Amino acid sequence: MAKLRLLIAFRCSSLYSPAISLRRNFCLTREALLVDGATRLAPYAAHPFPFTPVADESLDARIAGPHTRMREVSWRHIYQNTPGLNGFLYALYQVLKVVVWVALRVYHNAVVVVNRHYTKEPGPLIIVSNHPATLLDPFHAVVNIRGVSFFLANASLFKFRWSAWLLNRLYCIPIERRQDTNGRPLRNEQNFARTMQHLQRKGKIYIAVEGSSYVERRLRKIKTGTARIALGTEAACDYELNLRILPVGLEYEDPTRFRRPVMVTYDEPIRVADFKEIYARDSTEGVLALTDTIRERLSRLVIDTRDDDEDAMLRKVEILLLNDEPVGLRKHFQRAKAWLERLRQWQVMEPHRFHHFHSALMAYFERLSQLRLSDAAVVTPVCPLRLTLLTLGAPLALAGWLMHAPACYGTLALCRLLNDDIHWEPTYKFVIGLLLYPLAYGLESAWLAGMLPGGGWSFLAIFVLAGWWVEWYLKAGQLASAQLRMQMLPADERQALKEQRQLIRNELQHCPALPTMQPS
Repeated sequence: MAKLRLLIAFRCSSLYSPAISLRRNFCLTREALLVDGATRLAPYAAHPFPFTPVADESLDARIAGPHTRMREVSWRHIYQNTPGLNGFLYALYQVLKVVVWVALRVYHNAVVVVNRHYTKEPGPLIIVSNHPATLLDPFHAVVNIRGVSFFLANASLFKFRWSAWLLNRLYCIPIERRQDTNGRPLRNEQNFARTMQHLQRKGKIYIAVEGSSYVERRLRKIKTGTARIALGTEAACDYELNLRILPVGLEYEDPTRFRRPVMVTYDEPIRVADFKEIYARDSTEGVLALTDTIRERLSRLVIDTRDDDEDAMLRKVEILLLNDEPVGLRKHFQRAKAWLERLRQWQVMEPHRFHHFHSALMAYFERLSQLRLSDAAVVTPVCPLRLTLLTLGAPLALAGWLMHAPACYGTLALCRLLNDDIHWEPTYKFVIGLLLYPLAYGLESAWLAGMLPGGGWSFLAIFVLAGWWVEWYLKAGQLASAQLRMQMLPADERQALKEQRQLIRNELQHCPALPTMQPS
């Protein structure tokens, strides 16, 4: 009877989850696994298991690359990382993918995807991106990718039993970082082996190659782990795997703010086998060459400023250009990239003139901040039509604000209560909003739908229209308020601000011209 229960447990593991483990610890070394398994399971050798442990020296040879040696492989890990093995988790992944896709388009007012055709690349594939917005980055990079993608995740997220249980079932593989181990040597061999095995089975995996996340428009040092995994996997398969690395550039206007745009740019994949000769000659040189290529390709897809001062200067130049010549998000990005290079050249060729421009630019925006004005208020006149719409549309805007305020301000309050790190703010806002928004809107719908003719459909129509209206109303009202404050200034001060701005625009014309940038 005990034997039958053990057999049934193995059978059920194939039906419900690839990560279900038996009470006994099967996470053994390869040698111990075979010896212990032969002793315990000999009576059931005639019965096929969902995944039978077999001594396969060729598998060991393929997984163990020059930088990785597989020390521990559990049945659970092998079973879990077989692409397409479990139908239930595959269906769950697709459902969650739709939820994330919708949630991202609620969090951002615009999501622009460039070179979408690269999202159809088949496996094996490593997806890499910059990492300025913690959890939002892997979501944006992977949500458009066809099929199922796994994730390399920070091992500190797995330190709690419940989080390890959840993340293991959501296609995450833990990777330790030096800052998380308190001086203890890293223990990533097993999880590197899991990653390589997943790639050898034509899987896809996302890696944040910077290894850490900070809210800044800057590409930090690229870790060599991605290159070591990629080259080790290809070398173990005699460079016939056709493994590629797909660079993804994520450019946020401000990831900490709700309803701000983001641009996701996919680039031509990097063929890992192209580094075969360098890696065969010197593995370290090959890893560094591939890492440098990843950095160079990502740098082309994002605005890569040197420091906070350069970023602040560029943002102010972007505001001036956008108010003078509004363009779409993609053209705005290309223009900002070009102006960043022009400003850098100007700083080298004419340092004194550049310093004068930089001081004037900062002084102008500091003066606007003191007067509670915006650059748009200086260059655009008061629009009578906008004021009319703001006046007549106030009741609808108030209704929309009352409908959306509980979810919005509730999310903001919980975020401030639970988190004080700006670099984690995008994650807290997104996750809290993902839970709180459906709850708040569900309660509102249950309360108000019965009071409206048409029931739930009427509530939905009013809900969407009022939400769009209040979003426009707040932005238009902010601009109109700044314009009215501008008109209330003395005439000589208004003229001084306009002249100061014009001098800055004239100085910008002295920047060295660059060839027109080609679209990514």
